[in-house]
Amino acid sequence: MRTVDDRRRQDRAAQHMALASAYAEAARGVLAHQQDTSNLPYFALVAHGFELAFKAVLILRGWDEERLMLIGHDIARCRDAAQSMSDEPIDTDTEAVVESLSSPHAMQGFRYPQPIANALPDRELAVACLERLLRNVAPVNAYTNRAETGSHWAVATPEPAPHIGAGEKDNGRHAG
Repeated sequence: MRTVDDRRRQDRAAQHMALASAYAEAARGVLAHQQDTSNLPYFALVAHGFELAFKAVLILRGWDEERLMLIGHDIARCRDAAQSMSDEPIDTDTEAVVESLSSPHAMQGFRYPQPIANALPDRELAVACLERLLRNVAPVNAYTNRAETGSHWAVATPEPAPHIGAGEKDNGRHAG
């Protein structure tokens, strides 16, 4: 039987996942309609979607708000923490996208007009990696779709550890 704390944690994780999905959907819309060459708003959406998805995994594993705040907006650190709780690696494309977006996102570089030192990933690849991560995180963490539960995200008990990788490629992060 789930405790009240389990339900609260699961609700928080579900809210993070729902918002991460909304950011992915918004990024997809920007990608379809953006005419200018400014990538900052687009990559802000993608990077924040990654942050929320990884933090949903961390919440399900017992991380509280204080600990999430300490990890900050560094999506590479969020990924590493979530990955340490998973049996499978994240695919190499997602690894590369997260690495390229992490520093500018953590430094709020996508929020203000400024040069970005990092080479940014291909825009289509970035959102595709985020969408793939969301698909892979959701089922393993027992998120189910609206048709099954009547709600956007329903969360069952968080055991076992989530599978956050696509499982397509082993990029050296998975021993064994």
